[in-house]
Amino acid sequence: MKKYFLAPFLSTIIFVVCLSNVNTKGHISINEKERLEKNTTGRIDGSFFNGSWTYRSLLNDPDWKLSFDRLQFASAIMELKTFGKDSITGILYWADNPKRGLNIKGKYYYQDTVTCYSLVGTGTAALGTPGWQYDYKGMIVPKWSNGVNQADALVGSTVRTKPHNGAPAGVVATTYMVRRSN
Repeated sequence: MKKYFLAPFLSTIIFVVCLSNVNTKGHISINEKERLEKNTTGRIDGSFFNGSWTYRSLLNDPDWKLSFDRLQFASAIMELKTFGKDSITGILYWADNPKRGLNIKGKYYYQDTVTCYSLVGTGTAALGTPGWQYDYKGMIVPKWSNGVNQADALVGSTVRTKPHNGAPAGVVATTYMVRRSN
């Protein structure tokens, strides 16, 4: 039986598609060309990160028959606030136990017209997660010009940087966050 490894490359595909600005035939669409000519920066301001986000992460298992419940790595709420030129701070906590979570620190930066982020989540005794560390990298999902009811979203990946509670370091999951309406 041949295995297909689509899931591990989901984040990569999203990044490539978002960065390409081309249609399926390899040509820049007329609307995209006009948008690029009018908006030379095209960057989303870092203040976009400010607010409360529903956080979800999925294990990168290529078995397409697995239910989403079996793929769930984490589900939480992430509160983010930008400050200074490019810094982000915040907290990630589990909705069913808001006293347990990770302190978040990191940066946002621009890669061409894409606004990206690099975050580190560290646990503390006060948050019930001493010794935990997860790293996060991702980007703001651009809006579709013909999209309907689009939510603000962030996509990327996370890696368990330090082992904890018998769970090994190095496990990677795909992440996505959707802005909460408060």
